[in-house]
Amino acid sequence: MLAGHDRPPEEAARAMVDDGTVHLPDGELLPIVVIPTTLPGADMSTVAGTRLTLDPDTRDGEIEGVGVSDRRLAPTAGVYDPGLFEHTPTSVLTGSAMNGFDKGIEMIYCRDHTAITDASAVHGLDLLSRSLPTLGGDAPALEEVVQGVMLVQYGLSTSSAYRASLIHAFGHGFSREYDVSQGVIHAILAPHVLTYLFNQVDGRRQLLAEAFGIDASSHSGEEVAAAIVEEVTAVRDGMNLPERLCSIDGLERDHFPEIVETILADSFIDNVPEGLDPSAAEIEGVLRAAW
Repeated sequence: MLAGHDRPPEEAARAMVDDGTVHLPDGELLPIVVIPTTLPGADMSTVAGTRLTLDPDTRDGEIEGVGVSDRRLAPTAGVYDPGLFEHTPTSVLTGSAMNGFDKGIEMIYCRDHTAITDASAVHGLDLLSRSLPTLGGDAPALEEVVQGVMLVQYGLSTSSAYRASLIHAFGHGFSREYDVSQGVIHAILAPHVLTYLFNQVDGRRQLLAEAFGIDASSHSGEEVAAAIVEEVTAVRDGMNLPERLCSIDGLERDHFPEIVETILADSFIDNVPEGLDPSAAEIEGVLRAAW
């Protein structure tokens, strides 16, 4: 992005810091090749984030991040080599994996789903539900994990839509004020968010059941929804991720009203399933259930 400008990258960077915004150059950008070593599944994306500072010693939280979206930021190629993940710390792998796992769930129930994203998400969730709990063991199934994350993010980010939804909106409610990764927030909240969602709308639970190997034909809709939540919880617990919001340093229950405002203002709320219109009281209820 910096190299695409018609002036030295240092000058372009300083102008962005001074203006407080990211300037994309005209014309084509240099080809982007992604080589991920973590598992949140943001690699095949038309969006990027950066902190606007020229000081490499600036600490996280000291300066606000800035996002940018453009079709030219989609990578030309991706290199998904399981061997590159072997030296990533387990805590980083598991937290980031929960973020990627939830993208697959949201690709199915979001408003902007397509037949292609349905197919890749179902296959990816099938792989991830079986392989993610191995990440904390001596022989992690990295090949299946990497394949699964690659599949669930396919079609997530395009020039016309970004298909994250309710769980990610909840995650963004905590992303600026607390020293905790979004994946850990997802781990705590996803079962509660899904319980709320299924109580309000169908959420395409039949297709999610197929992805998790649940026989929906012999169960009621309520039983299918409960089984999906159980599967998501089992994946979370298999990676030894936190279960309760009260485990987050610095978080108090009287912070909830401000967090609720942030969640409701998040752009991903616009991509929740048809018929779902979260209220402030309902969102706070989810947070309290997860406390």
